[in-house]
Amino acid sequence: MARPTYLITDLFGKLLYASKPTPVYAYTSATKPLRIVQVGQLIGKLYSFIDKPDGSRWFVYEGSSGSYFYTLYMVGAIDEKKMKEQGVKTEGEKQRESENANKTILEKIFNPQNILIVATVILAGTAIKNKAWK
Repeated sequence: MARPTYLITDLFGKLLYASKPTPVYAYTSATKPLRIVQVGQLIGKLYSFIDKPDGSRWFVYEGSSGSYFYTLYMVGAIDEKKMKEQGVKTEGEKQRESENANKTILEKIFNPQNILIVATVILAGTAIKNKAWK
């Protein structure tokens, strides 16, 4: 199953939490981490990102007193539930919302799912009524 896709700029200013142990570095060329953020702990407030020539992507976090720190992007390292709690949406969710916003009232009422639900309710009601009259 494909992982959901998020637009990285939607994460700027959000508090990101670790969903797996995440090394934090003082700069992107550092070989030793400053610390390891454990699962469930706050990594920091995302400020930006850096794409390096070697193909790696680094997240840049705002530190105290104007400093910054870095984590190497790792698939699945950020807690998506915590992102959702801050209002971050996947690209698919944003696309569905946009498509629904552009539908007319009639398109919303008469879509196949709604018609199926109404038909099921009518049939169930008829069955109950017929059984009650016997």
